[in-house]
Amino acid sequence: MSKYTIKATNQDVFVDSQARERRPYEGDLLVNGLTSYAVSSQYSLTRHSIDYCIDNPTWPEDYKLFNVEMAWMDYLYTGDATLLTARYDDLRVKFNRGKGKDSFDGASSDFVGTLRNGHGVDNFDDRVGLVTNDGLVDWPIRERDGYVSGEYNTPFNAVFFGNYQIMSKIAAVTGHQDDVSFFRNRAAEIKNQMIKRLYDSQSGKFHDSLKKDLSVNLHTSHHASAYALCYGVYEYEEMAARLSEYVANDGEFIGSVYFIYFMSKGLVDSGHADKAVDLLINPNNQENAKTFAAILDNLHATIAPEAWSNYYKPNLTLSHPWGATPGLVIIQGILGITPLKPGFKDFKIKIRPGTVNTLKAVVPTAKGIIRVSYNAASVVTTIVDIPMNTTAHLILPTESTEIKCDGIIQKSSVKELIVKSGRHKIVYSK
Repeated sequence: MSKYTIKATNQDVFVDSQARERRPYEGDLLVNGLTSYAVSSQYSLTRHSIDYCIDNPTWPEDYKLFNVEMAWMDYLYTGDATLLTARYDDLRVKFNRGKGKDSFDGASSDFVGTLRNGHGVDNFDDRVGLVTNDGLVDWPIRERDGYVSGEYNTPFNAVFFGNYQIMSKIAAVTGHQDDVSFFRNRAAEIKNQMIKRLYDSQSGKFHDSLKKDLSVNLHTSHHASAYALCYGVYEYEEMAARLSEYVANDGEFIGSVYFIYFMSKGLVDSGHADKAVDLLINPNNQENAKTFAAILDNLHATIAPEAWSNYYKPNLTLSHPWGATPGLVIIQGILGITPLKPGFKDFKIKIRPGTVNTLKAVVPTAKGIIRVSYNAASVVTTIVDIPMNTTAHLILPTESTEIKCDGIIQKSSVKELIVKSGRHKIVYSK
């Protein structure tokens, strides 16, 4: 479904939907672009859509920053820094305060002002160490799990934290050395203040927001903790585990079909991919269930829909790529196939199958096709095909024993196998 969604909805630019809102939205681009990377090595359309969104922003404040995120992903997948170099200043501006009278916020098709976002100053409040303003969080509004907005909002600050980190990397690649430490330090301050002011260590959850007087809005929506988990706002493994337990919600999705991107990515990146697997393969196909089983069996969907069903959004469209998250979660999350060096010169394979016993995937990259076959019978057998002129880092589970790579017994302490091009067979017990 995810792969066909990308095939059927890509036009001369990524669009929000075939039925309405026929233009790119930066938030949708996260799912559309990353799933495109999972199923195709043709990167020009993704780059064009990123470039288009830089000049044609949409109204949600957090969406502007997703432009920064996807520009960085373009570099990782293509190995080409052209976009980052050409648009550096415009990406930097995405961190500035928006919704001024003189700035375009995506609400008008005939606006002829500036793209420099209102006051043209940073959104960061250095008295507090957090950013002001808010973002989309989720849509429709009823899907936000009762989220309480304030002056300083947890989801919005989490997105800023993650993208300040990314902008620091972009600055390094493009030679803006003075900006590297600025963005890195800004990210560190936001993380520190989020944990200090918004994290509840007793419950293991993040509060939604701070009021203007810096008192806490005590409500703890899943969205606040999920965004924090997704962008790595935690200090140690136990904290990440407690956040993951809450975000995973006993194997049931919270929020919209779009929001599951942030849920799933946070669970995978924090080391809890098994919980993301449980969410994806939930077999409940009852009417209006928030599962992909229900989407496939009740909506009979071959393309990702805008919402779980008409119950959650009566005017839903049946052509919304922002629901194609399973594609990227399977390839980049469960199989863990991601570039370690730009352009896939070095890449990682880290299989985290949860309760799934067999996996097969064919993944196109800038360097060629990666093939992976995984079978967990009495022993685990993984066969990988590695493209020419690349190096693969196979990350094995910490509990793996009796490891063999191409018939050669490995030391028990070895949990990362580095292999070159060709076919390799890895066998181990767990």
